[in-house]
Amino acid sequence: MIYADQKQGGKSEKDFGKLLYSAEHELQGKPDYIYKKRVGRGVVPVELKSGLIGDDPVPHRGDLLQLGAYFLILEDVYKVRPKFGRLVYQDYMFVVKNSKSLRNEVQKTTKEMREMLTYGVGKANPSFPTCRYCICNGTVCTHSGTEIIGGKANESSCGEE
Repeated sequence: MIYADQKQGGKSEKDFGKLLYSAEHELQGKPDYIYKKRVGRGVVPVELKSGLIGDDPVPHRGDLLQLGAYFLILEDVYKVRPKFGRLVYQDYMFVVKNSKSLRNEVQKTTKEMREMLTYGVGKANPSFPTCRYCICNGTVCTHSGTEIIGGKANESSCGEE
């Protein structure tokens, strides 16, 4: 282990818990762990998730994008492109390949997010796969199709902000 997002007992490395930053991609983050491969210079990011994956055959989209962002950050910070990473849920672990399509999706999504911040407006893409794990589903979002029972709904929706 060469990095952990929190200082580990007995570890004196100053970089443990440090926020990692990629100037090239304008991304920052703290993977839960980074391991150095025993042979070669490779690094492997590991992201721990508190939830269950259940019967889903693939990781949640947001978790994939998070790991994909770590791939880009680590390439800039450690000057080596990770070949894969691990997403560890309570009931299953996925080995995720650092593919060109994942990298492109991360870059496209971050571009859209920056545009939303710049212009203050985004477009909603409501669908069951994208909405079912969203924190706004069934609460303030007018696009999820789930009504709020009791209380007062927020006028703005997370799909538009």
